[in-house]
Amino acid sequence: MLNSFISASILITILISNTLFGNLSESTDKQRMLQTLDIIRNSFYVQYAPVEWKQRYSGWELDLEIDRAKDKVIAIDQPSIKEFQGIVRDFFSSTKDYHVGVSFYSTEAAGLPFRVKGANGKYYITYIDRSKLSSMVFPFQVGDELTHFDGRPTRDVVTELKIREVGNASELTDYAMAEMFLTYRVGKMGHQVPKGPVMVTVKSTKTSHSSSFQLIWQYHPEKIVSKSLKRNKELSDPVREKIYGLTQKEMQAPFYQTMKAANIDKDKKDEDGTLGARKGFLPDLGKKWWESESSSAFHAYLYETQDRHLVGYLRIPHYIGDADDAEEFSKIIAFMQDRSDALVIDQTNNPGGSVFYLYALVSMLTDQPLSTPRHKMTITQKEVMHAVYWVPAFENIRSDEDAKSMLGETLDGNQVTYQMAQFFLNYFRFIIDEWKEGRLLTKPFYLYGVDHINPHPTTRYTKPILVLTNSLDFSGGDFFPAILQDNHRVTILGERTAGAGGFVIGTSFPNHFGIAGYHYTASIAERADSNPIENLGVEPDIQYSLTELDLTNGYPQYMQEIHHTVDKILQEK
Repeated sequence: MLNSFISASILITILISNTLFGNLSESTDKQRMLQTLDIIRNSFYVQYAPVEWKQRYSGWELDLEIDRAKDKVIAIDQPSIKEFQGIVRDFFSSTKDYHVGVSFYSTEAAGLPFRVKGANGKYYITYIDRSKLSSMVFPFQVGDELTHFDGRPTRDVVTELKIREVGNASELTDYAMAEMFLTYRVGKMGHQVPKGPVMVTVKSTKTSHSSSFQLIWQYHPEKIVSKSLKRNKELSDPVREKIYGLTQKEMQAPFYQTMKAANIDKDKKDEDGTLGARKGFLPDLGKKWWESESSSAFHAYLYETQDRHLVGYLRIPHYIGDADDAEEFSKIIAFMQDRSDALVIDQTNNPGGSVFYLYALVSMLTDQPLSTPRHKMTITQKEVMHAVYWVPAFENIRSDEDAKSMLGETLDGNQVTYQMAQFFLNYFRFIIDEWKEGRLLTKPFYLYGVDHINPHPTTRYTKPILVLTNSLDFSGGDFFPAILQDNHRVTILGERTAGAGGFVIGTSFPNHFGIAGYHYTASIAERADSNPIENLGVEPDIQYSLTELDLTNGYPQYMQEIHHTVDKILQEK
């Protein structure tokens, strides 16, 4: 019934388009643009999970937003491809969903060799690339205030970028993203990419003296390029390769990989503190007695507090990892269990990753099973076909050895067992049963049937944990603190996470408008209290946002709050 309605809706739209713009055989660019919007509409009808929630949360309606996009196309006499891309991007932004995004075939990008962060409406320099801006040319320091950008107050420019380039999902997260885009614009994301000179005015924190300087955007022009390829993970067994593809539910903000692919300085590593960077922006929390190797996937160290306690620090930059990364994490956690009295986990500026890798890391932070969120999932014949195909294979698994023979020793660091195979079997049966009941959006159920994350067989951290979060924690960066908070395992300090609350899927279709592909949320997760993660994020137990003093003087107030909270949880243990 629903598919018939969709088909009829698309047919009516095409007939109306023909009336307005001529016969289909005499198709114009404008007409093809309208048809392209209908293709996108159909994708959302079929697989966008949070439709009901978005209606309640913000009044969003799919048909209304597509009609608005069409009206914009019709209103322009001869819309250019760039103008149409902007209209498409605005539709995706209307969802107020960080998992929803579109990318374009584009090589255009531009950057400036510094970054800023805001507090109380003021913007302070947090990084300067001295290989491009020497002190002689740019005599300012980290912590100085950027008062004007391109002749306008910086606050006004950031606000404009927030509205034009980001959307309005979360004020805190949107402003944080706009701060990133102030000095970094990417054509792949549909940004308006600047070039040429730009005037900046900086106020010295030490002298209060302001000076203006002209800088030049590092500009990469538009060229014709092929679509970038994802990393291919080789598996020797064709069955395991199918399983690997089936189990990769992405919990990652799509724009992160788009930004990475458009990196202006290809040979340059991420600066400390950037989204997904190995090292965070915090200075050392105390005297270090041990530190992980620079080759490790994780920046970690053991430090001494003023009260002579030994506390671990461990940064989780993202949840994009495999069995080798999980093994490295296990070694660090085992060391911390032996040597530390408490652990600080820094997952600020975390773009997310894959669900099983996240579960593997969580399993090492407890000695008790931890419950997981349930998801309402969109399903189609594709998901049902996969389920029907896999049920007999999993029914034939009779032991741990059978499970390992089929799935391998681990799934992204999770130990493969007979019990894990039963999780999968229950999940596939659930999908089949939901389809038989006529549901296109399932009842709440656990991803792959995993209702609890069991403790790791050998590595278990049992001491107090403090987790640091901020508004640039997306998807997996939402789920990690949500799971630990719902199970009363940690104390969370910082800002509310972004609120990307489900798994994300991507698609593409042939077109002449440079649309490389797009992503949308195919599930909506519920926490222990039945509230969604989507848009709401994870509220910290202790609220803390960076202050002006933090940004101008090396984060002293933030570190003081961390030290105070660590002392408190040590006293309570």
